Amino acid sequence: MMLVIDLPPVPRELDVNHGKRDGRARAGAVKMARGQARVLALRAMQEAGVKRGEFHPRFVYLVTFWRGHRVDYDNRLANVKAYQDGIFDMLGADDNEVCTGCSSVVHLDKEHARFHLSMSLMLFDNRDEFLEILAKMEVQHAE
Repeated sequence: MMLVIDLPPVPRELDVNHGKRDGRARAGAVKMARGQARVLALRAMQEAGVKRGEFHPRFVYLVTFWRGHRVDYDNRLANVKAYQDGIFDMLGADDNEVCTGCSSVVHLDKEHARFHLSMSLMLFDNRDEFLEILAKMEVQHAE
């Protein structure tokens, strides 16, 4: 099984490259992002017919659609941590169970970018399905 959740743009307070270091502002942004992620996860779960506690993702694939300067792998993952925590909260799963995660970037020009940064988080409980999607994504990026 796979769930795909489109994430909202990362708030400036959570952006590890540009965020301010104000602890209270960051804490508020984390709380808001986790809440947004819970709502997004609930919608995805309802569409897929998944109930809380039924789906335990072990594989995560983050696709970033980006225009502008490049953001490296570890910063992309750090930027979505609050969202991922909220998603796993709603699923009733533990993100410590994730055994493999990867990330890719699709660079867009201004005409094709809806946001400065948008991301989709794909969650899988089946390794073969994860590898199949990963292989397709690599082919798409090579074209």
